[in-house]
Amino acid sequence: RGLAVAGAIKTGKPMILANDNKRDSDLENGYGLYGADPDGNTILEVDDIGSTGSSLIVLANMLREAGGVVEQAINVCDRSGGRTRAALAVVGIKYSYLLEFDERNGMLVPPEPV
Repeated sequence: RGLAVAGAIKTGKPMILANDNKRDSDLENGYGLYGADPDGNTILEVDDIGSTGSSLIVLANMLREAGGVVEQAINVCDRSGGRTRAALAVVGIKYSYLLEFDERNGMLVPPEPV
């Protein structure tokens, strides 16, 4: 949540938090979207670590079902080796990230230009 709060404060834009765990029965923060109304708004998805893209796709589906427009997603760190970009392309979402975890040497490196 800290990433979303920091982004909203820095940009002055509203934020939407999501819980995509349908088994979560917490009445206050269980499954669903919380915060600004996505209906009619263009939304940038932001997440911490990208491994497969599946959580970004689930969130995009939730936001789109609520009327939001999702065209872009960003991860702070990508460790997918291209899997996240490919998965998001299938559902029409452009993908970028700030750092890439290089599995070969265990280091964080800047992304390769696309």
